[in-house]
Parts: sequence; structure tokens; C-alpha cells
Amino acid sequence: MQTRHLLFAAAVGVAGIAVYALTRDGSEARPRAREGTPQVARADRTSGLPPMRRVSPSTAPPRRPEPPRKFTDPRYPGVTFMEVKDAEQDVVQEAEDRLTYKKQRLRFALSDAAATCYSGPDDKADIELSYTLIVENEVLRVENLKMVDSTLPDVALEQCILEAIREVRSPATEIPDLRETMTSFISLHDLYVRNRPND
Repeated sequence: MQTRHLLFAAAVGVAGIAVYALTRDGSEARPRAREGTPQVARADRTSGLPPMRRVSPSTAPPRRPEPPRKFTDPRYPGVTFMEVKDAEQDVVQEAEDRLTYKKQRLRFALSDAAATCYSGPDDKADIELSYTLIVENEVLRVENLKMVDSTLPDVALEQCILEAIREVRSPATEIPDLRETMTSFISLHDLYVRNRPND
């Protein structure tokens, strides 16, 4: 009789353990995630994959540029036109380009001055000069003028060109004060063209 009671008590105990095991989820109570922090999903025990982190995007995705506007014109049936937007104006770059162009044009003032020294035919001979180009108070002049090389036919012509350039005082409107060392060629062809009457 006593043995029967022991077996019954053991059976009740095993049943209680089985019920407890079936109703329990097998994990300890987890603390509730703080608000605003990303949560980590549990690993899928059947797939063996690592847990995946669920992160909400912190910033909005970059905006795509708006596509150009399309339109039609009743005068041209079946044709779709697309709006063309002008590029943004680069004021600084445009100012630098204008200044570079004006500085390059200053060299022509030297050839204009030298043209008074030559009245001969067209020729390929030239003279190479080095000098310091100076703009001061919007007036152009040169300093340190030297002849580097020359294929001109006579010395008198060379000296005339040098003296004419030394005396140059030419307007340099809207050009800031500057001082630059430069070299340039003046050819008899250039002087011939400048001295030709306009047709």
C-alpha cells in the first residue's frame, strides 16, 4: 500500500514538471528595452543565423534632383520638349577670366608702339624681348626692358623698337596695379599688318 502511494506521488510530480516545462517559454524574463534604443531580435534557432539588428533610419535619404520639366507645343505635334536650366554663374571665375584676357591684350600695346619704327614689306624676322610689365593707376608701362634675341635685318630697327617700348604709356582700364616679368616676340609681320591701311 505504501509503495502504491509512493508511485502515485512520483507520477504527480513528473506530471507537474511536464506541465511546468510546457507552459514556460524557456527564457528568463528580459528587461524591457528602453524607449528610443534599437532592439535585437533573437536568433532563429532552426536556421542558425545570427540575430538581426533592427535599426530605424536616423536621417532621411538624400533628395534626388528634380527631373527637368517636360512640355509640348501644339505647333509641333508628337514632339516633347525638355526644360533646360542654365548653369549657375561663377562670378569670381568670370572676373578672373576677364582680368587674364585684359592682361594678355596689354602686349598688343607694345606692338602698336613698335609699329612706328617699321614701314617695310611683310617679313618673318622677329625680336624677342624680356621686361617687367607694370600697371599703376590704370596706366601701362614697362621696366627692365632687354633684347633676348633678334633676327631683324639691322641694329637701328632694333634700337628704335626698344626705345618706342620704353616710352609706352598706355591706358589699362579696370586692371588693378600689377608687376609681372614677361617675355614676348614682336615680328615684322605683326608690324606690317598694323601699318597696312584698312581695306
